[in-house]
Amino acid sequence: TGDHAEHHINQRPRDVPMRTAIGFGSLTFLLAIWVSGSNDIVAAATGTPLDTLTTVLRVVAVVAPVLVALITHRIATRLNEPLEPAPTPNTKAAESA
Repeated sequence: TGDHAEHHINQRPRDVPMRTAIGFGSLTFLLAIWVSGSNDIVAAATGTPLDTLTTVLRVVAVVAPVLVALITHRIATRLNEPLEPAPTPNTKAAESA
């Protein structure tokens, strides 16, 4: 095809923190609406009033993905930062000379 560009199919999540954050946020949203779809069963199992549970799950469906995405982005960014080099034993000897 003549395409000689560099392609990265298998990137580590920490190498692309925004895409990782969007992915985790999306999965969290899907989990929240999946649980919301069975809110009558969850309300019966937990003894929570259905209206209260519906309101809570609405808030969770909006707030949880954003929080998860922010936390995931921060973790992935921190993992991608270089580690500080360990001091060598000869560093103090060289400074005192």
